[in-house]
Amino acid sequence: MKRIFEFLQDDTGLLSATRLAFLTTVFSVLTAWLLQCFTEKKVVPIDQSVIYLVGVLMVGKVSQSFSENAQSK
Repeated sequence: MKRIFEFLQDDTGLLSATRLAFLTTVFSVLTAWLLQCFTEKKVVPIDQSVIYLVGVLMVGKVSQSFSENAQSK
């Protein structure tokens, strides 16, 4: 269980809310998509707005980590 919290920590050792938000969103989207695929018994496309949301969160996380690295130098 301690390993999970280490994954959510940033370089300074603090918990990262951005990582938590990104991972929660990705797991929620994948779970909902898998349930829909199993219910309809076929592979259904993921709505484009959901893909944009995940992309925006990913860009936010990447830009945050770059800004953290720049501040620590």
